[in-house]
Amino acid sequence: MALCRDNPAWAAKYILGKGDFELLPFQAAILDILWNKTFPLLILTRGGGKSFILAVYATLRAILDQNSKEGSKIVIVSASFRQSKVVMEYIERFWRMSPILQAACDNPEGMKKHNDKWEFRFGNSTIVALPLGDGQTIRGIRATHVLADEFGSIPQDIFEVVVRGFAAVSQSPVDKVRYIHKINKLIK
Repeated sequence: MALCRDNPAWAAKYILGKGDFELLPFQAAILDILWNKTFPLLILTRGGGKSFILAVYATLRAILDQNSKEGSKIVIVSASFRQSKVVMEYIERFWRMSPILQAACDNPEGMKKHNDKWEFRFGNSTIVALPLGDGQTIRGIRATHVLADEFGSIPQDIFEVVVRGFAAVSQSPVDKVRYIHKINKLIK
């Protein structure tokens, strides 16, 4: 598992396909940045593969973050639900061509599509695409990773108040306090 986490482009080759899934060198570099940096911003040309690489990242993060109790909760938002669905459609394509993803998915039919969200569950991790709208209907959502596709089209006030709030609270506040206490104790 550590080998996959340290080499996400290599992991993509074997997890998202049958050993035949290849990322271009610039895509592998972008995936590495998404994997290792806290607040990356992708600025690419139209057709540069932003939604595709977000789908690769979300899928790998969900599959490879199985060691924690809650796994990962990845939320994908965009100014339009249609754009969030594009990322999920890529994930669905990966699921269709990958026996590993099919085995890891809780639902034998793959993605659950509802009017107000699309969802994939891989083990104890979840990837959810939500309609952003005015932000009122999705308040209170929590996430370990938030992917904002087409960030420039999301109204700033909705991003600041609603989307940033997704990651503001730990999924397990008690575990987080214990972890911080343990770190402080080790430092002393």
